[in-house]
Amino acid sequence: MALTIFLSGISVIHLALMKRMMRFPLVSANDMFGRAFSVAVAIVLAWIGWGYWALVAGAIALTASTCVGSWILCRWTPGLPSRAPGTGAIIRYAVHTYGRFSTGYFTNNFDNFLVGWKLGPVQLGFYKKAYDLFGLPSNQFSSGLTIVAVSALSRLQRDVVQYKRYLLSALGVMALLGMGISGDLILVGKDVIRVLLGPRWEESGQLFTLFAPGIGFMLLYGTSAWIHLSLGNANRWLRWGVVDLVVTTLFLLGGLHWGAAGIAIAWVTAYYVITLPAIWYAGRPIRLGILPVIAVIWKYTAASLMATAVAFLLIRAMPTFETDPGTLWASVHVVTVSLLFLGLYLAGVIALHRGFAPLRQAVGLVREMAFRGKRLEPAQDVMHEVTYADTP
Repeated sequence: MALTIFLSGISVIHLALMKRMMRFPLVSANDMFGRAFSVAVAIVLAWIGWGYWALVAGAIALTASTCVGSWILCRWTPGLPSRAPGTGAIIRYAVHTYGRFSTGYFTNNFDNFLVGWKLGPVQLGFYKKAYDLFGLPSNQFSSGLTIVAVSALSRLQRDVVQYKRYLLSALGVMALLGMGISGDLILVGKDVIRVLLGPRWEESGQLFTLFAPGIGFMLLYGTSAWIHLSLGNANRWLRWGVVDLVVTTLFLLGGLHWGAAGIAIAWVTAYYVITLPAIWYAGRPIRLGILPVIAVIWKYTAASLMATAVAFLLIRAMPTFETDPGTLWASVHVVTVSLLFLGLYLAGVIALHRGFAPLRQAVGLVREMAFRGKRLEPAQDVMHEVTYADTP
């Protein structure tokens, strides 16, 4: 399995260069081919009797095929080491970035330590599954958007007005998605767990419902990283990572008294507390005030709260149709309640914005950022990053 580390290291620069040049279709196609090839290798080898070694071979096949594909798609070839202007700034940028990854790792895993230490392995299993699903929307939406957003915003470092406009538009898109997902899962979280994992994971469903109110703010919190990285301020991102670690740890320790439910509520409360300060601190170098950020996200938050409350009251008022508490009924409940909430949420968003502008903005932003990014040469991009790498 250690071969996967070596193979990933060979391809990481080529993949990064393609992302910086905004060749996202090629990156995605390479990733999809690698995964398909990996699955095919694993199935064939398992079929002929390799046992668990088929899984090992599949993992190696994934990184190997991705590596080969990245070298074919990106024709850059590394040369011998030599001195070059700006190398020191790039190294400091990398050190600060991985320092932030380290603080984030301890922040995101301290809760597992507390639950396992205090409540035991069974409760940790229920809690960990609920937390994994809590973080799934962020991993699915934010990770992909981060690549696009950082690549596009980094091209606007010298045009602060356009930078702020794109950033606030992106925040609006994240709020539209995040607050909608959050409100819906408050209503159907338990049933989603029942459908995905079965009735024996009901305790995870209860915890997941407690996590759900924080999903929207988790997505918004991730945008602070966009600002730090696109401006080249990885050093400021690391400093905020220390603040994040301290604040979140204090909340988790405070919630431990109430068990796994207390830890879940502590996570949500921590995101409520630190999200706006995180965005404000990240935006200080470009004088991004907090009031424009609040002006962008409050309507989506209000629409989600109203839609959740109205949907809850309507569900309570309706005669129950639960004849079978199994997976089938849970699936029907998830679909019907989600459609009800979606209609109410979109109606609230349209009413508060007095039109369909948010929906058009979500589509137009992606197109405009991609078009803007393609108009600049990669060489300009690198120079901007080096110039801003040590902004205090």
